[in-house]
Amino acid sequence: MNFKSPYLTNLIRKQFSDAEHSSGRFGCDEVYRGLRGIKAVKNLAKSLQQECHRHYYSYDIPGTTFKFVKDCPEDDSCDCGGMHPLLPSDPGLNAIATDVAQIKRLFQACKTQKLCNDLYNVFRKCDAVKSNPQIHSLLKQFRKECIDRLVPRINWEVIYECPENPNPETQLSRVQEDELFELGKMAIGYKDYRYNRISELFDRCNCGKFHFGKGIERFLQLKKRLAEKAAAASVPSAPASATASSVPSAPASAPTEGGRRKSRRKMRRRHRTRKCK
Repeated sequence: MNFKSPYLTNLIRKQFSDAEHSSGRFGCDEVYRGLRGIKAVKNLAKSLQQECHRHYYSYDIPGTTFKFVKDCPEDDSCDCGGMHPLLPSDPGLNAIATDVAQIKRLFQACKTQKLCNDLYNVFRKCDAVKSNPQIHSLLKQFRKECIDRLVPRINWEVIYECPENPNPETQLSRVQEDELFELGKMAIGYKDYRYNRISELFDRCNCGKFHFGKGIERFLQLKKRLAEKAAAASVPSAPASATASSVPSAPASAPTEGGRRKSRRKMRRRHRTRKCK
């Protein structure tokens, strides 16, 4: 059988297309697993599987060799035949993370905000960055420069960074992240129940993206004012004894007869009586 015939190539392409329409990328993985045993079509099947996965997430950065996922090794360690996300301990990822010039080139090659954010997130979670705050700061800087290039005249005063909650036990689910983004865009008041919901979700977020919208803006403004009030209240006040000693005391009046001080009215009356005499 001629495995390189156009007819067979089109038949394989149709298999992947039908599988994607019915089961998404997982359907493509299933077709690949069924064809990888045929050496003559394995490379074609792998390329079609990769093309299928590109439709669902950031797969690579065009113009570079960087990929956000790795092919299954198809050995004793794993034989699923799918795509594996880059792990924080991945040696190749951590090697790139320590090369500042290479990271900068990758950000410069990003053509969309989504690629820029995805690149930032995959690096900030790797082991080399977790142990090096300086590289983390550079990642934030490169991402900001990338978005400045992609979105000229962007107003950074109304855009806020994610708190990047490091505790996996309290981090938001994907559904909760979507809820936070929708609430953040709404113009809501301080007494609105949705405002309280934002306060419950925001500090737990670890999406690594930027937050914006009237809801987020009002929430963070109030949070800042409350923090300022708490800081002012925590400043220790001067002790009463020190305050009293710092205020100069009034000069004591000379005592009158009997050790008692006469009122000014009595003193004026006495003075007028003397003049009349």
